[in-house]
Order: sequence, then structure tokens, then C-alpha cells
Amino acid sequence: MPPSEGKGPGAAGDNVFTGEAAAHYDGWFTTPAGRYARQLEDELLTRAAGEGAGRLVLDVGCGTGMHLPLFAAGGGRGVGLEPSRDMLARARAKRREASIYFVQGRAEALPFRDGTFDLVTFITSLEFVANDKAALAEAARVCRGRLVVAVLNAHSLSAARRRIKRNLKDTLFRAVRFYEPAELRRALRPWLAGPARLASTLHFFPLYYAGLDRTLSSLDRWLTRRGWLLGAFLVAAGDIKRDTT
Repeated sequence: MPPSEGKGPGAAGDNVFTGEAAAHYDGWFTTPAGRYARQLEDELLTRAAGEGAGRLVLDVGCGTGMHLPLFAAGGGRGVGLEPSRDMLARARAKRREASIYFVQGRAEALPFRDGTFDLVTFITSLEFVANDKAALAEAARVCRGRLVVAVLNAHSLSAARRRIKRNLKDTLFRAVRFYEPAELRRALRPWLAGPARLASTLHFFPLYYAGLDRTLSSLDRWLTRRGWLLGAFLVAAGDIKRDTT
């Protein structure tokens, strides 16, 4: 999730990614820091999602659709659901894969049948949902395979910085919910067949220097392998219970 100077939501779940905020989202990932973050995030997400050629994927709160090609690779098909019209417009404008579709909707009321998807993901979107319990229940309902949830980690330098900034001025993170690792595991417990598997990356964010890319990425990957859960990007994954629907 990139930093933002845009106006913040009045309450979590409001349609906040509009206008300049939507344009800024994609633009940040073209910066050196954004490319660095994207690479490490994608590595972690790929491991969490696991193998699944030919699978059907739903990305809830897909934003501009940047993660769907990653999850739908290898012959898969993807659906991105997003409440923001501006984000959806950007996602549709840059779509290159015929197997990827975008729909407008809310996480708390998914417009899909039970057990439709092999993989359901939330990529830094659950934090902005008004009712996270309802959103996770809906995700479990439409999923017949694996759930992957990536959130902004409350136990990170990045979250500490964002909490300070939102107390000083109006930002997109004014009403966002930062999840602690144990809190995220508890939130997923009712819907998974076993304990959620957690991992994190971007342990040094917001501290970043382009000249230290190799060193930082090596240290970041080492800390991820060691099981440290202090990175800005926290990912939980697990298989859905068969009796959740």
C-alpha cells in the first residue's frame, strides 16, 4: 500500500480511493521504493497463494487490478471486485488479459454464488472495510479453496509512522484498521480448516534507500524466512473449512 496525501475517509469502508488518490496509487509503484515493495510483496503473495493452474480467483478490493495477473497466471481466470469507480476505471483501462474481469461491489455483500472461487484474496483492502467480520464471512462463503489476506501490520515501523501522520492531518489512513498478527489470526480462525499461516515482509519500511536495494532485499528475505512478523506487509493464508457455507 503506497503512502497518500489524499483526503481520508469519514469511516472505514467509505469509498475513499477516488480522483487523485486513485491516480496516486498506481504512480507510487513506479518509484524505486514502490518497485522494491512490489517485488517483495509479490514474492510473499505467490507463496501464500500456492499452486493452482486453471483456478478461478477473486480479489476483493482489487484497486487498480495490479495483483490479479499474478494470481491468475498459468491459465487461471480472475475477477476483481472494487467499490471505487475511479479505481475500477483505471483497472479496466490497463487490462491486457482476456481472462480477467472487473465488477463494482462491496466486500460485505459479494454478488457471487457459494463456493465459486478456488482462491479469494484481500490485498491491503480489509483494513478499509466497514465490517470486516461480514467481509470475511462472505469470502468464506464464495470460496471453495484458499483464502489469502494481506494487511498493514500494526507491529511495524510503517504503521507507527502512519498513525502519527493521521493524528496530524487528514489522510487515507485516518480510519484505517491496522491488524496485529494475533488479531488477524483470530479474525480468520472461524473460517479456516486450520491455523492461518502468517508471514511478513518490508521490515524496514518506511526506511528505504535505492542504493541499498540488494542489501535491504537480502535482509528482508532473511527476516521473512526466520518468521519475523514485524514487516509492514503482513500476509495470512489458509484453506477454507468445507462447512462454512
